[in-house]
Amino acid sequence: RNQIGSFEYQVYRQLKVMIAMRKSLPYLHGQAGQIAIDLFNPHVFAMVRIQEDKTFCAIFNFSENHQTILLKHLHPYLVGSRYRDVFQGRCFEVTENTLELSPYEYLWCIAEPKN
Repeated sequence: RNQIGSFEYQVYRQLKVMIAMRKSLPYLHGQAGQIAIDLFNPHVFAMVRIQEDKTFCAIFNFSENHQTILLKHLHPYLVGSRYRDVFQGRCFEVTENTLELSPYEYLWCIAEPKN
């Protein structure tokens, strides 16, 4: 994990980023409510966490292939219409039909504030 450029180094660095991000997000507090969402895709896991009036949505592709999910399965659980991934900055509108995930991609999304 200490050898720059090694796979172990990359994994370790990414874990450190995830831990720091996790500490900064109130949605991931142990007291936040959590709901697992069935996206009708056996390769993709999604969960929604709610802390007070804030909503966090995590989506994970556990496949080596691209996967597409139907966003209509998330509609009943999300507050807000535009979500942004805290790592990549990738955004999506809940009103869109589908969302494509790259192999092994994960998204930690928070609602964008209304303008």
